[in-house]
Amino acid sequence: PRPPERARPEPLSHHGILVLAAPFSRAGWRVDLQASERAERHLAFMPRSHPTPQGTLTERLELVDPIGGPARLVRTLTAPDGLRATAEALATSPAVLLEAMETLTPDVHFARAEGVAIAYSYRLDHDGDGWRAILRRAEAHPSGMTLTLDTRPAPGALGRFELLRDDGEPRDLPDDILAVLGLAWRPLRHARGGWSAYVWITRREPGRSADAASKMERTVAHLARTLAAPPARYHADHVRARWGVLARRALMLLLGLGVLAAAPLIMVLPVGDASTLRMLAFHLPPLLLVGLFTLRELPSLMPPPVPRRPRDDAWGPASIAAPDPRGASGDR
Repeated sequence: PRPPERARPEPLSHHGILVLAAPFSRAGWRVDLQASERAERHLAFMPRSHPTPQGTLTERLELVDPIGGPARLVRTLTAPDGLRATAEALATSPAVLLEAMETLTPDVHFARAEGVAIAYSYRLDHDGDGWRAILRRAEAHPSGMTLTLDTRPAPGALGRFELLRDDGEPRDLPDDILAVLGLAWRPLRHARGGWSAYVWITRREPGRSADAASKMERTVAHLARTLAAPPARYHADHVRARWGVLARRALMLLLGLGVLAAAPLIMVLPVGDASTLRMLAFHLPPLLLVGLFTLRELPSLMPPPVPRRPRDDAWGPASIAAPDPRGASGDR
């Protein structure tokens, strides 16, 4: 049997539009009827401009008022270079939604690192003391790449970077290009059309959003500097950090091999059958396996690659002729 069709929401009437738009009209917003969808109970408002030292930001608001649920207000800010940032809030009253959105000034959505613009998208939550902006996503375009940070994949301490090609040039990035920044950054993994990597960030708010934004800015600045210089410079500047990444990646593999190597010793040591040590030795492998699958990020059990100097065209064909911004001598 065919599943029952979902009942369509009652379209917005002219009176309903006036009621929903009243607090926005008092704040100077005008309804954009052409961009609105009455049948979907979706109101769009005419864009506003916000001059900033970096250029004029264009702001749009969209209000969705479903029957039987909280209303949702979405802000979209577009920078002169096309970079977009959003903010979203849920509440039962349009007036409350507008008040919440006004607590987040447009300039909070954008920052710069090493000359590269970064767009931050937020969700607004009410915690009893007021509205709090929670960072959900960040985006930047360093050196012909698109870098995004999504803080939503895991509710705990992990965020997820995605790195995609903007210019279509083939690139052969070393998998430790982000991990050299510190213990919080994980090696790259190949994903659809690019790479992905996890990063450890503070588990709970209010520090989580600030920590995610700080790590995004460090990552953008690092990629902008690295990809603007010849690939050989990356290896020269980070050779010690690359070997440190190798040691961290090999730790789990060495631990597993150590357990396997030590297991036969239980047969020759003078340990009684009722000994706690014998019990632990026999149960250690399944316990390690269970512990492995409780991790938020499964470690690789394959031998990590030895750090090598990237090829001259690893950053793309243009990187072969790229001048070294710090001089040909290799000095900092």
